[in-house]
Amino acid sequence: MKHVSLFLLALFAVSVGLCGCLHHEPVQQPEPEPEVEAPAEDPIGPISVTGQAAEKTGPNVNPVQAKLGAQRGARVEAYRRLFEQIAGLQLDSQTQVRDFVTSYDQIHTRTGGYLDTPGLVHKAVEAEEGLWEVTIELTAEEVRELIDAINAGRNR
Repeated sequence: MKHVSLFLLALFAVSVGLCGCLHHEPVQQPEPEPEVEAPAEDPIGPISVTGQAAEKTGPNVNPVQAKLGAQRGARVEAYRRLFEQIAGLQLDSQTQVRDFVTSYDQIHTRTGGYLDTPGLVHKAVEAEEGLWEVTIELTAEEVRELIDAINAGRNR
């Protein structure tokens, strides 16, 4: 009987010990870090546009005026292309067909806005004999500033 009571006492001690082991505090799981989304691609990037114009030729043409006119024409062409990329382009067309033949076909394009250009740097270079080229390069920040200036001009 002594063995049985020792056995029961040992069994009781083991069960009490196991109960203490079975009761445990939950382990604190670290909170998952919020997912960080990659920044969206910036839709505004640097822009480079080029305008070209040819010198006027002929017997009664002043060569200096022809050169300056071509440089100005190339600059205006570069500005027009810049506006096309930033502000967009409006396209209108009219076509008249008579007896299954086009008798009249006219296409008009238009772009516009207000451009204040004190910081805009451009340089005319002679690409070929009599052909002048102007390239305007803008950083993404300059493009944003230009978009703001165009929008401000529209709201005047």
